[in-house]
Amino acid sequence: MNSAATRDSFPLRRKYLHVAEQLRSHIEDGTWPAGSRLPVERELADSHAVSINTLRRAVRDLVAEGLVQRRQGSGT
Repeated sequence: MNSAATRDSFPLRRKYLHVAEQLRSHIEDGTWPAGSRLPVERELADSHAVSINTLRRAVRDLVAEGLVQRRQGSGT
């Protein structure tokens, strides 16, 4: 399946929630241990077949939940 087809598979509201759940799962299962950096936004967006804006919305939710922290100049 090409990424354009995948990107259109979920409405925007559902896409970011789906991505947030996948990222949350990686954090909780130890794929990204506490204190580690997440992969760069472009890599995450590509691996989840979503736009940067959708990925940022998902990460913003995780920041609001306290699961990740953004550090200016250092990433997430």
